[in-house]
Amino acid sequence: MILRFLDCEEGIVEVAVEWSPRFDYARIRTQIEEVPGGWLATGGGEALFLCGPESAAIDATGRDAVLRAWFTMREGERRVLQTRWGS
Repeated sequence: MILRFLDCEEGIVEVAVEWSPRFDYARIRTQIEEVPGGWLATGGGEALFLCGPESAAIDATGRDAVLRAWFTMREGERRVLQTRWGS
């Protein structure tokens, strides 16, 4: 599991997240879909799960899918992005 803590210490911050996992050194095509509680990337029988972004767009125009999310954080807010292996 990888945890990324985002803290807004002052003001307002626009945050952009790009999540583009690649399986087997990018030899296997990656697909991403929204699932309850987050986003699931799969390829070659393997899976990574991401939670944290409340809304995102999946760009599947290229060979591999890419998830992009944008959100605003205000002073004192904390957001946690969590990626974990498996479904």
